[in-house]
Amino acid sequence: MKVILLTDVKGHGKKDQIIDLSSGYANFLIKNKQAVIATDSNLDILHDNQEKAKEEAAKLKQDMIILKDLIESHSYDIVVRLGADGLMLGTITSKMIIEAVEKVLPNVKLDKRKLVYDNSRSGVGSFESILNLHPEVQAKIKINVITK
Repeated sequence: MKVILLTDVKGHGKKDQIIDLSSGYANFLIKNKQAVIATDSNLDILHDNQEKAKEEAAKLKQDMIILKDLIESHSYDIVVRLGADGLMLGTITSKMIIEAVEKVLPNVKLDKRKLVYDNSRSGVGSFESILNLHPEVQAKIKINVITK
């Protein structure tokens, strides 16, 4: 019996996959609302949902490209204190970088876990960090470390 999976079923398939199962197991999945019979109308609904998902994914990617251009059009200052030896007191954290971006772009909310950052900086100067906005879109953040 051909069914369309509504959820991931371990050992059989992923959501929205069309698979052929024995009628007993197929009925079990249908009863538990994990699958529906692969009729023409259900297949049409599946294809419509897949098209909508593709359109939403394309729109999200386009929005992330616009956000990337906005982020890359600015540079961001982080103010630090220096010790007597001229080295920075403490380190620059991902949170500090994200806060610097959000201070310049107040309507943008970012996730610090998406930031790829090497925190081995020990002095003033400029550097770049990468922010993963989307699996296919990365923004380069230009950071200026300055003193008070």
